[in-house]
Amino acid sequence: MSTSGRRNVSQRVNLTWLPILKALNVPPEVITAQHRTFGILPFEVNADESDAFYPLYRDGLQYLRHECSPSSVKCSVPLTLADKELKQFPHAISTLVNTLADVIPVSKAHEEFVRLKLQSCRNSATFTFVLAGIRFATGGNFGKHSAKCGHIICAVKASSRKLAEPDLYQAFLIDCLIQMVDKENWLRDELAINTCMPWSRASLREFSIATPAPEARAQVLDHKLLGRLFARGGELDKYAAWTWKFGLPIGIPWFGAPHDSFPFCDTLGKYTTVRALAQPIRTLQDDAGLWLSAMTFGVLEASTCIRVPEPAVLVPLEHRSSPTLSGTRVLQVLVYWAQTVRRYKSRGESHDEQGRRFAQVMYRAFEALDQEARRATSILARAGIAEDQREDVFSAVALTVVAACIVAQSLWRSLPEMGLIDDFLWGKTYRSVGEVVYQWCTRKMRSEGWCPSMLHVAVGSMAFVMRVAPILVQLPPFIRTARNEHAHCGTDGCRLDTFTASKYVPRHTQSRCKCNYMKPPPGAVQQLLSQGLVPVICFDGRTLRVVPAQQTPYVAISHVWLEGMGSTTEDGLPSCVVKRIAGLTTRVLPKHGGAFWMDSLCVPQEGSLRKRAIKLMADTYRGAAKVLVIDDCIRTQCSVRKDAEDNLMYIAASGWMRRVWTLQEGLLARELYFEFAEGPVDFEANLRDGRASDQSQLNLPISVVPVFAIREDPGASSYAPPLWKVVSLLNGRSTSKAEDELIAISSLLPPQINTDQLLAEPVGPDVVERRMRVFLRQLRDIPRNVPLGTSPRLNLSGFSWAPRMLTKESMRDWYDGEYGKGACTEDGLVAEYFVASLKKSVKIQKLSSSVPAQWGVDTLLYHKPSKTAYQLNGLADPRSPTIDVLLFLTGDLQAVYTGTRSGRCIAASVVSGGSKASGSRHSPVRLQYITSCTHTRQHAVIEERVREGDMPSVSLGELGKMWVKLT
Repeated sequence: MSTSGRRNVSQRVNLTWLPILKALNVPPEVITAQHRTFGILPFEVNADESDAFYPLYRDGLQYLRHECSPSSVKCSVPLTLADKELKQFPHAISTLVNTLADVIPVSKAHEEFVRLKLQSCRNSATFTFVLAGIRFATGGNFGKHSAKCGHIICAVKASSRKLAEPDLYQAFLIDCLIQMVDKENWLRDELAINTCMPWSRASLREFSIATPAPEARAQVLDHKLLGRLFARGGELDKYAAWTWKFGLPIGIPWFGAPHDSFPFCDTLGKYTTVRALAQPIRTLQDDAGLWLSAMTFGVLEASTCIRVPEPAVLVPLEHRSSPTLSGTRVLQVLVYWAQTVRRYKSRGESHDEQGRRFAQVMYRAFEALDQEARRATSILARAGIAEDQREDVFSAVALTVVAACIVAQSLWRSLPEMGLIDDFLWGKTYRSVGEVVYQWCTRKMRSEGWCPSMLHVAVGSMAFVMRVAPILVQLPPFIRTARNEHAHCGTDGCRLDTFTASKYVPRHTQSRCKCNYMKPPPGAVQQLLSQGLVPVICFDGRTLRVVPAQQTPYVAISHVWLEGMGSTTEDGLPSCVVKRIAGLTTRVLPKHGGAFWMDSLCVPQEGSLRKRAIKLMADTYRGAAKVLVIDDCIRTQCSVRKDAEDNLMYIAASGWMRRVWTLQEGLLARELYFEFAEGPVDFEANLRDGRASDQSQLNLPISVVPVFAIREDPGASSYAPPLWKVVSLLNGRSTSKAEDELIAISSLLPPQINTDQLLAEPVGPDVVERRMRVFLRQLRDIPRNVPLGTSPRLNLSGFSWAPRMLTKESMRDWYDGEYGKGACTEDGLVAEYFVASLKKSVKIQKLSSSVPAQWGVDTLLYHKPSKTAYQLNGLADPRSPTIDVLLFLTGDLQAVYTGTRSGRCIAASVVSGGSKASGSRHSPVRLQYITSCTHTRQHAVIEERVREGDMPSVSLGELGKMWVKLT
């Protein structure tokens, strides 16, 4: 290294490839001539140490010296290094690879971007020097010393001329960089197809066809005006309503990527490309910042055509060096945009055309989010961002996109292009996005003291989950005992909702109270029930009296046993509890003495009369003058002084909303009251007075309590929901006695379901399964999707395809509008499916990666007719036979939702003798149901390797339509 100048003047360093070329007997002019198409690349330069690329080159050499001694420098090392993720390397190596990958094209589509990128790097002597070495090495012409592996280091070691150690490591660095850049470019070209980063195919396509959007096209947002518009007393007063209607984006820690100093861009590809070209050297962290800027500022500007300056949404925070992108400010921008669109109709631009442009930008954003959701193609994970932080940032961005989409829905309700946006919001497409957000919601809610099972109020809508969770975590949670009491709860249920019946004891109103129990007069309840009459309790302050329900208006109590008011007629309740209940019912029905019905006093323990009381339950709630809900969460957290939206959230989070029995109790009520902090409240009347009726399940806060949404319907009194709707209403609910599930919702089931036959099944270990079998046989017409469910199945002959309980089922598996129905017979399900045989049976095996140990199938499939490969996954009983056939709902394997790579199928085995059947409706092929599986479409590279035989797979035959009997 030679230096010149004084101490304060930057030093210059001589960098040369000449010793390496000399060792290989390769004249420099020959190499230069071979690569003249790339321009003259120097093999010797005097680099300035102020050259930003030089420290990366220097530190890269130092890293290799530290990792490999001269004797260990060999051919296998570059390949080993290339197997690692870029984030595992020091800053110098990862940045070298990231920058060099920008200027080494892998296809013609990259050439224009590479040309512009090279121009931005032309002032770096070190960069051109390294690029010269790479051009030389990738040419592979090392004279007589050329190595089969193509590595310079191997050719140099084969030479009779020994290199000095610095030159040896220089050659070694180039070999390592080439391997790592090749892998990086493969990841970019084959996997990161739709990311918003400039190298993706989608971005390159946008950059090549997009013309510079004139600044005049975009309205520049005056952030000071925005502040005045949303000042207290103005539009801010409507803020709570906006958060419910459009969602509440949350704050995002800003990574520092510049936004304001660049022109307006009408596509994400252009947004990232113009910024990448302005920064010759890009770290992995720079890329993460660019991704975040594009998915927030870029999406907002391109979709709304409003120039959003940084001060409009970036706000400083105490104790943080970098600002935060404010979710509140983003929502204000979206509301301002919506008001502008309505007021000016796009100022000359076609209103519908503006909606189409918005939809086009959102399609692109969905693709980019879907790409980011997958760890292998995540820009944030690539930058080494911790998993929890990556989940936080990703979910915050997704919330912003969801809010924008919901705003657009309010502007263009009938525009056909909004169809894909609807599918995204309902979780039909790009499901990987919803999965990450769902994980974030679960973690966030648990950390804030909420039970994650609360997410089931979303009724299947990903957008609704995204709106509920951010609002919910800002409210103080209802805590029974400790803030971390939900630490072990999952999204499928709250562990606090279970109790042991044998140890159950009713709770007094005060912990120190030891008052006596009160119960109805002996035989009074039983006598009325034996006559088929509903018994009602009257309390005069000292004793209980029982009268028939026909004699007096009464209040039916709807409560949860877990909260201490459960009992039977024979045992009764503590006097303090009876007095409290009577005091509440007297306030609800003051003119009639507060007569009430409550299961704890009106349902006997004795078998036949208990069944009769249960059978009368629907009539009991339907006939009550009013139904009063008593719940600890609602009583302590709800108040008439609070916003209706907050009260709705607490009702949605209550134990009352998580029990099966309370579903029909709430739906059948003529008038539904809730015990708030102030006492009984007709909350539904408050809702009706405070808002206009709107039945949209997507846009209103009332949807967090589906019972309210249904009861708003004028025809709710005669409500007969389809079965798929009942299944959706059961989501997140449970019962302490699984055998009660179907009985508890009997009034909501189809008319052909006979409750007496369900109750007739004798109590025993398998009564749950036997009642489900009776139910399915009575139902007869079964949606073909039902066997695709993933909840626990029945262990009964002929019914292994059927769910054990409806509460664990998904609404989509009971919806019959798309795929039709089959017929449930005495010994199986007869239905028509598209059937494909496996050329080789697949065994149920232990899944090695699962903890705890699970059994199932994890196999690569190849469908030769379509030349497509799929990963087949599913859990199964290890005692199951092998899988011989797969059953599909559609005959086109590739006809899965746009934006998702996964479909579902049924795995089955052929029953002995079943092959004799013709496969017609009257002679179906008998198949043994094994499990429900997902089939995930593989990337093109894997499909090619499977097709060429490099990867073992099971061949999948042609799909044929066939009638089968699943057993």
